[in-house]
Amino acid sequence: MEDSRKILDYRNMSAVPFKGDKFTWTNKNYNGVLIKERLDRGFVNRVWGDVFVESHISHLDFYSSDHRAIEYVVSLPTQSNREVHHQSRFRFAQFWLKDPDCQEIIATNWAQSQAENPISFLLQNIADCTNALQSWHSNKAKSRYNNNKIKTLLDSNGRTLTSEADLANEVSSHFSSLFTAMGADDEAITTTLEAITPSITADMKIFLLKEFTSSDVEDALHSMAPDKSPGIDGMSAMFYQQHWDIVGPLVTQCVLQILNDGANLDEINSALITLIPKVEQPTRISEYRPISLCSVLYKLVSKAIVNRFKTAPPAAISQNQSAFLLGRLITDNVVLAFELVHYLKNKKQGRLGYATLKLDMIKAFDRVEWIFLEKVMSKMGFDAKWVDLVMLCVSSSTLSFNINGVVHGLVTPQRGLYQGDAVSPYLFLICSEGLSALLRKQEELGNLKGLSISRSAPSVSHLLFADDSLLYCQATEASCQAINRVLDVYHRASGQLLNTEKTVMSFSPNTSAVVQNRFHSVLGMPICELHEKYLGLPSYAGRDKKELFSNIKDCIWKLMNSWHAKLFSIGGRKILLKAVVKSIPTYAMSSFSLPKKICQQIEPMIANFWWGSNTNKSKIHWKKWSLLCQSKAEGGLGFRSLRILILSWLRRDLLVKGLRWKIGFGNKVRCATDPWLPGTTSFLPFSYSGDREFTVEHYITPDRHWDLPLTASHFGNIDVDRILAIPLSSNPREDKLFRHHSDCGIYTVKSGYHLAERLGKLNDSSPSDSNRQWWNRLWSLSLPKKVKIFVWRVINNALPTAPNLQYRKISPTTACSLCNYHWESVGHALFSCSRPRQVWSQAKFNHLPLNIKNLHGPDIFSYLTAGCNNVELEKILCLVWCIWTERNKELHQTKPKQAKVICTFAETYLQRFYKAQAHPIHASGSSASVQQDVPASPSNASLPGPIRWKPPPPGFYKLNVDASFDSDGSIISNGAVIRDFFGDVMGAFSKPLYGWYSVKEMEANGLIHSLPWALENGLNIDFVETDSLIVVNAINKKSPLNCISFYHDVIDDIILLS
Repeated sequence: MEDSRKILDYRNMSAVPFKGDKFTWTNKNYNGVLIKERLDRGFVNRVWGDVFVESHISHLDFYSSDHRAIEYVVSLPTQSNREVHHQSRFRFAQFWLKDPDCQEIIATNWAQSQAENPISFLLQNIADCTNALQSWHSNKAKSRYNNNKIKTLLDSNGRTLTSEADLANEVSSHFSSLFTAMGADDEAITTTLEAITPSITADMKIFLLKEFTSSDVEDALHSMAPDKSPGIDGMSAMFYQQHWDIVGPLVTQCVLQILNDGANLDEINSALITLIPKVEQPTRISEYRPISLCSVLYKLVSKAIVNRFKTAPPAAISQNQSAFLLGRLITDNVVLAFELVHYLKNKKQGRLGYATLKLDMIKAFDRVEWIFLEKVMSKMGFDAKWVDLVMLCVSSSTLSFNINGVVHGLVTPQRGLYQGDAVSPYLFLICSEGLSALLRKQEELGNLKGLSISRSAPSVSHLLFADDSLLYCQATEASCQAINRVLDVYHRASGQLLNTEKTVMSFSPNTSAVVQNRFHSVLGMPICELHEKYLGLPSYAGRDKKELFSNIKDCIWKLMNSWHAKLFSIGGRKILLKAVVKSIPTYAMSSFSLPKKICQQIEPMIANFWWGSNTNKSKIHWKKWSLLCQSKAEGGLGFRSLRILILSWLRRDLLVKGLRWKIGFGNKVRCATDPWLPGTTSFLPFSYSGDREFTVEHYITPDRHWDLPLTASHFGNIDVDRILAIPLSSNPREDKLFRHHSDCGIYTVKSGYHLAERLGKLNDSSPSDSNRQWWNRLWSLSLPKKVKIFVWRVINNALPTAPNLQYRKISPTTACSLCNYHWESVGHALFSCSRPRQVWSQAKFNHLPLNIKNLHGPDIFSYLTAGCNNVELEKILCLVWCIWTERNKELHQTKPKQAKVICTFAETYLQRFYKAQAHPIHASGSSASVQQDVPASPSNASLPGPIRWKPPPPGFYKLNVDASFDSDGSIISNGAVIRDFFGDVMGAFSKPLYGWYSVKEMEANGLIHSLPWALENGLNIDFVETDSLIVVNAINKKSPLNCISFYHDVIDDIILLS
């Protein structure tokens, strides 16, 4: 199979779509067992697929064979086809400039040699570039476009529709029918409402009904991805984010008028429905997933509601639901369902059996009845004004449809929630609360008994995750009738309808066939041995876990195969691997331990893609995967090792090894024996001469400061510094254990991963502090990712220089191919070869060491960093990258560029990168005017548009706070200044800090010290400004919940002070 994949990749082949029955082979019911498989496929290369776009394979009859006859139907490009499938004229797109590959394609296809007829030669160059760019862009876009294009549909009568008008009519008719209300069943709604217990408290109501402000609108805007698909008006969030100073006032006025005054939003609540295929070859409209593309103006209303709304439901929604809520995870349901199914599968004895039902609703979001939703919200306790605002969003929409890039139709829905609307998931939870309440009511009445895996375990009757629902019950007549009544009432009240094709029942082995048949006759659901998957993961596991998780490997292969590594720069490949590929096995690992064999197969696939492997022959892996998986500060690239990642999910000892005491009152923690001091793996003092039974409380003064004289008399100097770094809250709490290695103080997979990695290296040599410093400096530079990765390869001697190629038996010589010097080291290729020397001379960088050709990569970088600030270093490293790029082009018979041209290109390339990075989207909070963190690097001086101080309104004061430390980190200090509208200084303050602090702790301490100082001096602060976005987000409650670290105690104190 792997060899076949490699051949298909190498030849750039793709599968031809088919029509007919999916399976092409059968065992002809051999030995009474019928097996069908799809063994036969057809493949074409990209050129053929582009010419014969509509061609397909037809699966014919078996004709006495065990294989179906296969017919390849070639659809010739007729005149009518050419009219429909015309090729757009070539237009150079601006967004191509952001892709580093674009410039390389132009440089490759633009010939430099002289010609007798320059004009003809120029036009030929333009034509060559046009063809290459079109092919490049087509490779990226055409495959997805062809997959998503709606070519044919079958209507309700089985008639095939192909014309654009027929397709549009079918889509409009389908959704018009789907979104037509079926009529309220008052009896069913009343029954459901009687089962619901009000859960919205008075405090929740007050919070939800607070007046919306301009800060709420800005927060909603900045929570949107800038380049997400726009609504029907075509204006994306990026337009508003980048021009908020122009459009913001009017937009804010309109949005607040809707949120606070209930103004009509019919004009902005027009959604564009885009259809996404759910299967490979969709033929019916039901096989497409409708996604609503709402306008940004409507999203501002919707997201402002959601940002406030999502803080209330965790307490209002039953624990049986785990979707979309803060503090609840999808893995909670996965693990619980796995344990329950495991128990059910092994229940082979006992008088009573158990049943589990996996429910699947047809178009669950689209069938929600609005009247039901409104009445459930009211019964839960939401205020009438809040209910009216939410229902205004739900009921004011109109829908149009995007069919192959053209907008068709106009439908006014009467029911349904739209996927793409931010508020829809939370409203669906409220709808599902009706089902949960009905099931709980039947349990209370004794009609329904859930599944309990032991006598002391709680009974579980249902687990809900959006429209994926599992029901558990004793296999009795009473439970069967109770579930039947619940599903019937819920259907009539909410509009939800069971999908009988996907809804299944399973029973424990001790359940008799009579009982199973009774369930089947009453509920009308098919019976299976056990449903295989729940929420995308196995519901139970046998002995062969390799087979169970093999689909993960196949999914990763298909994904990377569809990308084609050669179309991405090395920086782009890194982003894809970290952001996309890593998430595929991570989801499974959150609940299961992946077999070692699977991990050993996945990591080489990732490594092949990273090094740009072509599948006919793997490219050279210049460094081991284990090095790439080290952190950036230790010389790696920060990829995650699957082996260590599994340990971070599953090793219980990691939970214990990172625990230390957070000091509150200090009366529970013994100084000598309990882990409480930062700075070592044991968290114990290095030396202690006091009473071994003394608790930490003994060294805290009544006014909540460390007793420095007493501390210094019992602890060594190093330990005193460690103690002084522990903040003492002015509002002490009980002492509590927390996770030292986690930012929020609780165990996270990230903190567990780094701890497991650190523990695995205790016996290995670790990088020195100086190495860490220049690795950190490299990654903090304002350079394109591919330039940084190139420098990483220089330092690690991972470049295809002649000696490296000879070592791998690829080149016969170690000599330089350009100047024939006998040993082409990295230093020679980049600095001392004849052509690089000309470039460095042109760049006026003449103080290179004479022996640079003999230096290794780390020594070269150490030399360069020693005498340069970050701006100079960025220019040098970008020039080094350009020299290597031109060297490679010259080796492949491209005419060499002059040294001046290379220097100019490096400077221009770097300035273009600076310009692209020069317009960050600033975040703002409601309690502080916030600027986004700017890295403390001189390189930021090269970015245009310095951030200037803005005065507060007239009559108000602004406090600016910052923290700083000297070059070796030995002196730390906070500073603050208070100014008025005119910029006049009302007061200034500075205070040294003693101990060891992280940057965010330093910034937070600046506020802790400066706010009381301002109050003591009678200066009432109206605005606080700091350059630490992390601190401001924490103060504005935008940090994760349940944080228990020292840092978050400081944040709580700041909130109390303000």
